[in-house]
Amino acid sequence: MLPPIDSSTTTRAVQKHDNERISKLHEKILNSYVALAKTKEKSKQLSDALITANKGLELKNDHQELLAIRNRVQQSLNRIEKWDEAGPIIGTF
Repeated sequence: MLPPIDSSTTTRAVQKHDNERISKLHEKILNSYVALAKTKEKSKQLSDALITANKGLELKNDHQELLAIRNRVQQSLNRIEKWDEAGPIIGTF
């Protein structure tokens, strides 16, 4: 006869395994947001890069790489906005 199965031990083992899988999947998703945001940034699709970084930050609001991307992109967008507000410089075409 087999010994009785302790269902609480089995449940904890399954939960631990599931938590590890979820954690790895979560990290893969964050890495995908980083890669996509960097690609958008390099191709000068700054609005898309900002949206992508922000979407990743919705999953983990203190992700250092996504925060850095967001800050760089926001600074670039701010410079462009200031340049556009300055208007054309007469005699420089």
